[in-house]
Amino acid sequence: MLRSRCASASKGAIAFLIIVFATLALAQGMGTSPSLDLITFDNLSLTDREPIVYDMGNARHCHISTGFGSNCSKELNRSLEPVEGRDGKALQLTYSLDKCNNSYVEVVFTFDPPIDLSSYDHLVIDWRGNQTANSLNVGMNDTELQKIAPLYRHVTQKTWWGPLVVPFKYIGSDLNLTTVRTIFISVKNDSNTTDYEDEGGVSNIAIDNLRVVNISARKVPSDFEVVKPDTNASKAAANWIASQQQPNGLIKSWKDEIYALAHLYDQALALIIFSQENMSENATQLVDALVKLQNGDGSWNKTFNYSTNKSVTDDIWIGDVAWTVYALDRYIELGGDNPLAETARDAGAKWLQGQIELSPGCLQNRPVEGAIDTWWALWALDKTEEADNLMDCIVSSYWDEEMGRFKAGKDDWKPVTDVQTWGAAMLTATGEREKALRALSYAREALSVSSSDSQVSGMGDQAGPWSVSNECTGQYIVAGGEGSNQMLQELISQQRDDGAMPGSPDNFKGAGIWNTQWQGVAPTAWLYFASNKGPFEQGIAK
Repeated sequence: MLRSRCASASKGAIAFLIIVFATLALAQGMGTSPSLDLITFDNLSLTDREPIVYDMGNARHCHISTGFGSNCSKELNRSLEPVEGRDGKALQLTYSLDKCNNSYVEVVFTFDPPIDLSSYDHLVIDWRGNQTANSLNVGMNDTELQKIAPLYRHVTQKTWWGPLVVPFKYIGSDLNLTTVRTIFISVKNDSNTTDYEDEGGVSNIAIDNLRVVNISARKVPSDFEVVKPDTNASKAAANWIASQQQPNGLIKSWKDEIYALAHLYDQALALIIFSQENMSENATQLVDALVKLQNGDGSWNKTFNYSTNKSVTDDIWIGDVAWTVYALDRYIELGGDNPLAETARDAGAKWLQGQIELSPGCLQNRPVEGAIDTWWALWALDKTEEADNLMDCIVSSYWDEEMGRFKAGKDDWKPVTDVQTWGAAMLTATGEREKALRALSYAREALSVSSSDSQVSGMGDQAGPWSVSNECTGQYIVAGGEGSNQMLQELISQQRDDGAMPGSPDNFKGAGIWNTQWQGVAPTAWLYFASNKGPFEQGIAK
């Protein structure tokens, strides 16, 4: 769908100076990437209204106005006004979206003449939403093309300030960045989806800053950061996970959930911890449960009801199966004596090998996360040829050499944390230290974030980022990313008295992400790994 271009601003609009400068700034307040502030709003007058003209100097201006689109064939109410931002003034877009699907309002920044952004690779929007949940679009025009990033679904209920980090390639890999005419940010009522149903209605978003960064030019650390273990935190975490074990051996995934659900990934994490902590009775009971629930072809379903001991879904995720195979192997290597473990492990590995052969040989049609998980399982079982072939595929298909990071998928440029952290551990295990350090430094530049109250910092799941994911923060620490010691203290500060960890300091659901304050196995497990060792101890350079 085409987006409107704003008309030229009237001569009567108030003009004022925008500070434009390039400097080595802290991306998200933590990084080293060169950045350029395109638009700041500190000089806004409380009387400024649309259309607004920024005098950028050297006969260059930016015109700011609004646009809309509606299938209901009526104009949608929208307005711009200055408000208090996180640091100084911000620009607020107030809107009224009707109930028509795909109706939208937008704020459009038009550069006259077009601006050259070819020295940068990411757009960063410092913003906040309101309690009304709608979706966001971000797009750009050069002098010939208009490109729009994939929709950020259901995200405008995020009421706290934070960055939206958008790679230019995520918007459009064929944009001519030397002649950028417009940047637009749209609020959309996307109500034709089963996962999220937007609300439309009357609400607002505010923009505190519009900037560009050159993350490819960031400073990459020369070594991994080694954390000081905290056995008190790890022991409490292991004991809490054991307390969630049910009579049939399965582990309840989320303490606060009313349903009796045990997710396969969480069972794998728990088994690794029980094995490392020599909690043999817990480990044996869990292995018994996994053996009983294994499918005839060697796979496992994604989620089980621990009360009925039956699957609650037909979904099979290759990453979860790979984690389970890896966990069974760790159990055996660390002295586990359940005689059924080896048979279950080998059957699971055979299923993984079959998936590779079907795809063909490369898992190219799968998200890179699942491919990396599968590599770990094959590598642990000394299936060297298959692991090497898969590694070659992962690097050739998913590694972005220009940026020094893994893509989320073959043509998916969205920043994602776990593919950088698990991928970095994989690269380290195979001697690719420089690539591993680059991947971790990209994660820190693009995905560092603070909680809604600014009291906790860490890693988000993906861009956004939206809020701190304690699981992803633990993964980053395990991989040895810069700042890991400080991040470990941020995690430990949230640990409950009984040893449990919440998933996040905040509650947020949108853009494929679920951050929750519930206490769960995955965040608690990754606190254990971050404060102790593993799960990739064979592959981490210390």
